[in-house]
Amino acid sequence: MSNRVAKTDVVDSDFIDAEELISDGYTTTYRTVTLATTTAATKNCVITGGSLERLDNVDEPLQAGDFVEIAGNAAAGRYTCASIVDSVTFKVLESIVDSTGGTADFIHPAGASKVGVDNTQLPYTNATTVQGALESLSAGELPAPDQIGNVLFAIGTAEFSVAQPVTTNQGWLVNEQGILIVTPEDGYT
Repeated sequence: MSNRVAKTDVVDSDFIDAEELISDGYTTTYRTVTLATTTAATKNCVITGGSLERLDNVDEPLQAGDFVEIAGNAAAGRYTCASIVDSVTFKVLESIVDSTGGTADFIHPAGASKVGVDNTQLPYTNATTVQGALESLSAGELPAPDQIGNVLFAIGTAEFSVAQPVTTNQGWLVNEQGILIVTPEDGYT
């Protein structure tokens, strides 16, 4: 019996590579193709094809869930790949109009949406991915502080500090060296 791995045993969609992990879901195009048509009735998009222009390209295959930015035709906009129909046709989730020509940029979804998270120690989210947990926190799902030491604060305008909050006998928030973090001069009273 052999433990060899054959080409048919390895499927790109079973692996998350570095390029997928660093994607923010918006700015990194991993491939651009030329479109032949888009069809409203079927939500199908057909690329021009050719020996190298295939959706199932071994190095950079389009996958369900990837984003597609269409430009240069009446269907211009952002879509989500629903499925691959064949080597030159993919279906989108969203409604699309009939069009001809143009280009399509393929973009991986945010890498954090493919990384699991153990939410048993995160009482403020039921998310199962890092992306989901970040989105639930940024959506303001944290409860209002209601206990001593249950404080979330920022130093400056865009930077949060992770530290045990300390207060003066007047109730001002200070760091471990006793330096005021928020002062009356900052407009907070």
